[in-house]
Amino acid sequence: MKKDVKLMESVDDSKMEAVIKEQRKEEIAYKKYLLDNNIKPISELEATGYILFSNYIMILEYGMIVIFLAVVFMSIDSVSSEYTPPTLKLLLLRPITKSKLILGKFLACTISTSALVAIFNLLIFLFGEFVYGFDSFKYPVPIGPAFKHSSIQNVDLHKFISVIPGTSGIIPLYKFLIEFMILQIIFIIAATSFCILVSTIIKSNAAAASIAILFGVVYIIFSNISALSDMSYIKPAFFIALGSPRTIITRQIVQDTGAYYINTLSASLIMIAWTIFFLAWSIIAAEKREEYI
Repeated sequence: MKKDVKLMESVDDSKMEAVIKEQRKEEIAYKKYLLDNNIKPISELEATGYILFSNYIMILEYGMIVIFLAVVFMSIDSVSSEYTPPTLKLLLLRPITKSKLILGKFLACTISTSALVAIFNLLIFLFGEFVYGFDSFKYPVPIGPAFKHSSIQNVDLHKFISVIPGTSGIIPLYKFLIEFMILQIIFIIAATSFCILVSTIIKSNAAAASIAILFGVVYIIFSNISALSDMSYIKPAFFIALGSPRTIITRQIVQDTGAYYINTLSASLIMIAWTIFFLAWSIIAAEKREEYI
């Protein structure tokens, strides 16, 4: 591997495109990290805990809607169910404010769903480590370069962004795992607040669930319409587009959408902002209702 690194470093990359140049730097940094930390390279065909968890993450990436649907089924009837006569009678005996009710439902649904997903993630990871050995925590995860807006379309990515040189890098798997789970939980929080809003506005449990699911389906359809690709940089401004932590951490989402403003911090802030908006709207909508909830 030392020979490979020396050979790659000796190649003149001055005439290469910026994206290709950063990819080479990323690959060199990746191999140097393995050498410096005395880590054996892992083949993608080799059965290891790292490969198992990587494949699991890829499945989650393509099945982001599954997590959204899990949130829907866990929380969509949390407020609309309060319109049922038995619940109304109980609330009349022990009245609480509508804002407390909504916030309580939000916290309960968020904690239960987040705990369920986090435990499942850890079980998958620990299963791989127990079966294949605890040697994956320090394994490197490549991080792509950061980008900035450009008035000229990038010939490789077909987006109006340009590479910021020297911003690609490497992080150990344990750090990636921490960021991954934090982003995943924040996404669950935002999705839960959206479901709480739908559940507050719509009395029927079935109608509320249908609308929430339809929202996810419509997003998937619009995301795959090629005619709208020029506007793809807007997508990550909506919380549902931020359901893939891997692409956010590795900055792949920037290359896919052209949303140069997205990183781990900005994605978190966007989802938190949507959460506050949805909860505020839910409380306002509940206060305007004549019913008790």
